[in-house]
Amino acid sequence: MATIVGVLAGALGASSPRSLGAQEIAPGLRVRSWVTPPGKWETGTLVRFGGDSLVLKRCGECPPEAQPWGHVTRVEVSQGYTWSGRNTAIGALAGGVIAALIDKRKVDRDLARCNDGPCGLEALEIPIAGLFGAGAGAILGSLWRVESWREIYGEPARN
Repeated sequence: MATIVGVLAGALGASSPRSLGAQEIAPGLRVRSWVTPPGKWETGTLVRFGGDSLVLKRCGECPPEAQPWGHVTRVEVSQGYTWSGRNTAIGALAGGVIAALIDKRKVDRDLARCNDGPCGLEALEIPIAGLFGAGAGAILGSLWRVESWREIYGEPARN
């Protein structure tokens, strides 16, 4: 009889999450979990978690939704919004290309009208405009914040 109880306890324990400490997760935190099926992130405010499920609220007016631990493969806690070097680089590239293309159209128009005198120096404007556009794009890209996440439960957990 004790063996059956031990097997049942082990089977039930296998579907519950690894022990999550109070320092890792508490009600009120913004969390996201990978739920299968359907295989997508569910993000919201943690209402509670226990041995059977993780309960999230997606919005202030939304009803709480329970996610059984058997369907949750990862849980991450939001660490807030921060700047991203990737977004800065994308902004610089896009700003530089757009500014250079706009200036190239202007330079082509000016060169087409050039009948006398030194022509061709206007082409130096294109890389200068590209550099200014890249600078402006980098500033705008750095203002675009992204949410960073820290995994606290996973298969296997990567801390």
